[in-house]
Amino acid sequence: MSSMSNGSGGSNGAASGGIGSVNGGLKRRLSNSPTKLSKRFVNAGALAPSSSLSPSSSSSSLPSSPTKKTLVDPRITESRKKLPIWAGREGIVDAVRENDTVVVLGETGSGKTTQIPQFLYEAGLGGPSSQMIGITQPRRVAATSLAKRVAVEMGVKELGAEVGYSIRFDDRTSNKTRIKFMTDGWLLREMLSGKDDGAMTRYSILILDEAHERSVHTDVLLGLAKRAQRLRRKMGEKYSPLKIVVMSATIDAEAFSQYFAPLAAPILYVKGRQFPITLYHSTEALQDWVEAAKKLLVQIGDLPPGDVLVFMTGAEEIESFARQLHELNQALKLHAQGANSRPPPEFIICPLYAALGPGAVAKVYAATPPGCRKVVLATNIAETSITIPGIGYVIDCGLAKQRSGGGVSVDMLEVKPISKSAARQRAGRAGRDGSGSCYRLYREDVFDSLEDTSPPEILRADLTSTMLDVLAMGLDPLSFDWMDRPDDEAMKESLVLLLELGALQHPTSQANGKVRPEENGHAEEEDMVPRFELTPLGRRMAALPLTPPLSRTLIAASELGLDTPRQALALVSILSSERRSILIDPPMLAADDEASSKRREEADRARHRMAHKSGDHITQLKALYAFEEQERASKRLLEAAANGAGSAKAASAMLKDWCETNFVSLKAVREVQKIREQLRTICKRLGMAVEADKDGDDAEMKGKGEEDDASSSDDEEKQNDGLYVTKGGASHRTAAHNHGGADSDDSYESLLRALIAGRKTNAAFRQPDGHTYTRAFSKDTFKIHPSSTLFSARRTPPNVIFFDELTFTTQIFARGVSAIEPSWLQ
Repeated sequence: MSSMSNGSGGSNGAASGGIGSVNGGLKRRLSNSPTKLSKRFVNAGALAPSSSLSPSSSSSSLPSSPTKKTLVDPRITESRKKLPIWAGREGIVDAVRENDTVVVLGETGSGKTTQIPQFLYEAGLGGPSSQMIGITQPRRVAATSLAKRVAVEMGVKELGAEVGYSIRFDDRTSNKTRIKFMTDGWLLREMLSGKDDGAMTRYSILILDEAHERSVHTDVLLGLAKRAQRLRRKMGEKYSPLKIVVMSATIDAEAFSQYFAPLAAPILYVKGRQFPITLYHSTEALQDWVEAAKKLLVQIGDLPPGDVLVFMTGAEEIESFARQLHELNQALKLHAQGANSRPPPEFIICPLYAALGPGAVAKVYAATPPGCRKVVLATNIAETSITIPGIGYVIDCGLAKQRSGGGVSVDMLEVKPISKSAARQRAGRAGRDGSGSCYRLYREDVFDSLEDTSPPEILRADLTSTMLDVLAMGLDPLSFDWMDRPDDEAMKESLVLLLELGALQHPTSQANGKVRPEENGHAEEEDMVPRFELTPLGRRMAALPLTPPLSRTLIAASELGLDTPRQALALVSILSSERRSILIDPPMLAADDEASSKRREEADRARHRMAHKSGDHITQLKALYAFEEQERASKRLLEAAANGAGSAKAASAMLKDWCETNFVSLKAVREVQKIREQLRTICKRLGMAVEADKDGDDAEMKGKGEEDDASSSDDEEKQNDGLYVTKGGASHRTAAHNHGGADSDDSYESLLRALIAGRKTNAAFRQPDGHTYTRAFSKDTFKIHPSSTLFSARRTPPNVIFFDELTFTTQIFARGVSAIEPSWLQ
C-alpha cells in the first residue's frame, strides 16, 4: 500500500500520519469556502437583528401562549437563539406573511426544520384552531424525531397536543394539534381520501421539507400543493390562502421558485453553522471499501476526540458491518492487554436507516460515554434529514442505493455513485460542532466526474403507483402540472398496465361543462376531464396502501376460498414491508473472513430447513408461520410461570434466540404484523373477504416486555437451536397450530396464481444457456440471486419463474423468486 500524499490547505488533528495505510492512501485538502449564490437569493439572516421578534414579544400580531405547557428549560431557549436561523426569523415570518409561496435554502444544521414552524406559529400564522402547520418529511425517522424535538422546545407535555406527528401505524395527533410533522406518503393518503376535494383545508401552511431529494412523493405533492393554492383562492373568504414553504438544503432553489410562476416565489437563504473541514481522497481505486473503512476506523481511534459517521448503502450492509465492528472491539481489547498498552476508545456502534424503530434511533442521539467513540453507520438518511451532534469524522463510500424502473412494474435496485451535492452534504456533517475531517474512499478525479445533482426519482422510477394515485384524485396524469414531466412513454406504459389489471376504463360520464385535454391545452387541471377513470376494482386498489400489483393480488386472493385470502394477507404484508423480507441474508463477504463464511453457511442451513419447493414467497410465508408458533409457545411459557417479570424476560429471550438461530428479523416481523393488521382493517371496510386469523390476536402479543425491542439490531447475538420446521415447511408440531398448518393445498398454487395476477410482467423464462432468464418482450437477461431458495448448482433451474425485483451489482439478479407453471400466465 502506498503512503498518504498531502495536498495544500489547512490542517487539523486529522492530518497526523498513518492514514496512508488504508488501501492506497488518501490525499487532503481544506474545505470551508462559502457557497456561491445568484443575485436572486436573499440572506434571511441579514434581514433582521437577532434581538427582534422574540417569542415573548408583546407585539399585537402574536397570539397568546398555548396552554398546558411545561416550563421550558432556559438552556433550550438559549440553544435555539444560537442557531444560525434565529437571526432571520422576522424576515422569514414577513416573507411568508406577504407571499403565498416561499422557498428557503437552508444549509444542513441551520435549524430551519425545527425553528421555522415555531416562528410561524408564534407569529400567529397558524390559522384558526381548525387548521395546522403541516411539515412533510421523506422518512418516518425524521418525522418522529423532529416532532419530539419541537415538542421539547415548546414545552409541550406529550406528543399529540400542540405538536404531533403522523406516520404509518402511528398517528400522534389530536384536535389540539397545531404543528404536525408527517411523512410525504401520509399526506398523499390524506389527499387520496378526497375529503376536501384537494384543497388541503386542514392546513394553513404546508412546509415541504427536504425538497431537494426530489422523491416521487415530493414531486406529486408539489403539484397537488400548487393546485390546492389555486382552489383555496377560488374559495374566497371561506378559507384563507394556503401558504407553501419549500425547504431545500442544496442549490436547486431557483427551479422551485420558477415552478410557482407567474409570480416566482422569493428565495431566502440561511447559512448553516459550519467549521473548516479537511477533505481526504483515496489515491487509488479501492477494491474493498468496507475493509478500508474498518482500517480507517482503527486509525481514527488514535486521533483527537470526535464521533464518526460512516455512510453506507443499505440496512443489510450496515448490520453486517456493525457485527464486524463488535468483533473488532473485542480484538482491539485483547491486543492491548497482550501488549500491556492502553486500549483505544471503545466503539459504540449505532446503525441508522429508515426502517429502524425509535429505540435504535435514540441511541444515535445519546451522549457518548467517556472513553468511547460513537460510530454511526448510516444510509443517506444522515445527509440532510437528521443532524447528529458530536460528529468529528465522516467516512464516505461515495455510493447509495437507488430504486429505478427496470421496465413497467419492475423495480431495479442499483448501487450507484452519489452526486457532488450529496458528497458535499456528507462532508458537511463533520463540521457542525467544530473542525472536522471527511475521508472519501474514492479518488478526487472520481468526485470531479460525479453529476452535480441526482436526477429526480420520477424520471427513473416505475410510475404505475403514481399514475393510480393521480387518477384516484380525479386528475389526468398526462395533464398534471409536473415540476419535471416524466417521460410520456413511461406514463403510457404504466396506464396500459393499469388497464390490463382492470383498474381503469375510459370515461363513461358526460363532461359536465369541463373540457377534454385534447380540446384545450391551456385549461387548468381541475377544469379537465381525465382521459381515464377508475373502475370499481381500481377504486379498491387505490384505497389499499399498496403498490397496484400487490393490491391486485390481495383482491384476487379474496375471491379464492378461505385459505388463500388469509395467506395472501400475510404474504402481501411481507412484500410491502421496508425490507420485503423477514429473513436475514448475510452479505457475501471476503473469502478470507472465516467468521463471515461460517455465518453464511449457518444462514444457508437455516434457509434450507424452512425452504418450500416452490421458492422464496412460500418460504417467507412459512417462516412467518413458524415464528408465530414460536411466539405462542413463548406466551404459553409466560402464562404457565408464576414469576411474571422474570418469565417475561425468559419468554422474550427465548423468542430472540429462535430468531437469531433461524436468521429471522424480529424487527421485520413486527413491522409485517402491523401491516397485516392495518390491511385486515382496510379490507373489512372495503367488504373484501379476508378472514381474520384464528390466532391473530394472540400472535400480536400486544403487551410484550421491554426486552422484546424490535428496534434493536437483529444480527448481533450468539446462536441457539430451536426451529420446529422441516425442509418442506412446518413440522407436525408447528402445523397443528400455525396459521397455515391446516392448508389443504401444500403447493400453494392458488396463492401463487393470485400473486401472478398482479404482475404477469414479472414472469421470466429460462434461456437455452440453462441458467439465465429473460422476460417476454425484453432483451435483458438475469440470474436467480444466490440468496434464493431456488439457487442451486445441484438441480436444474425451473423453466418459468416469477420475481419481485431486479438488483444490479456486477450483473443483474432476480430477488424474491418462485417457480410457476406457464399455463398460469394465460
